[in-house]
Amino acid sequence: MDFNNDVVLKRRDGSFPTYYQDLLTSNEAIVSKQFQNELEQYEWVADQIYEDISDEELDPDDILVIFPNASTSRREYPILAQSLAKRGIPNHLAGVSTDRDTFSQANSVTVASIYRAKGNEAPIVYVVNSDWCAAGNEMIKLRNILFAAITRSRGWVRICGVGDNMAILEKEIALVRQRNFKLSFKIPTREELKNIRLINRDRTQEEKGKINKAVRNLEEIAELLDTGVWNPSAPELKRLIRIAKKLKEDGDLDAD
Repeated sequence: MDFNNDVVLKRRDGSFPTYYQDLLTSNEAIVSKQFQNELEQYEWVADQIYEDISDEELDPDDILVIFPNASTSRREYPILAQSLAKRGIPNHLAGVSTDRDTFSQANSVTVASIYRAKGNEAPIVYVVNSDWCAAGNEMIKLRNILFAAITRSRGWVRICGVGDNMAILEKEIALVRQRNFKLSFKIPTREELKNIRLINRDRTQEEKGKINKAVRNLEEIAELLDTGVWNPSAPELKRLIRIAKKLKEDGDLDAD
């Protein structure tokens, strides 16, 4: 590996069928969409799937919907299923409303968590609640999950999500388009790579508990400041500001 060097990655021309370029544009193949809430998102996805079947002549079993967060997919699925059912679209949650070994069914849209979707593909894939992969702890894991979901598609992918975190993904996707789908970056130094892996590594349950507690405390601090209960010149706050400034100067904190 050439550490501390600039790199540009792009897909080889021979790595995909030539008819893709003849039949598809990048804007048709890859669509990202931000929504105000999950229900608005599911309604849009259901509308699009209805058009896929009625206008684009796809079969329901040509379509795959993926929940990146496997731990909440069972809770989220009934809301999506209701939106699909209103439009008369048959669907199933792989491994839950079917037996464990069944992934797809004839004439039914497959809905799956990312772990059930691995190893399977479909002509068109809808990734819902993609915002879960945009920011937070364990970023290497989260981005790998999103990458795995996107690559389940053989032709079209729709990347959907809710709120400000989805705006982060949309900004990144727009930048990739702007660069003609070339990825330009600088390989970190060994020390920088070590720090990146440390920051974005998988956390233990104890570490996750501490982080969640810290986030709650920060939210309480923000509320106390907003309501004027806490003096912004308090020594504890000045220390937090100094730390934030240093992180920003070192490039470890987003300028926004």
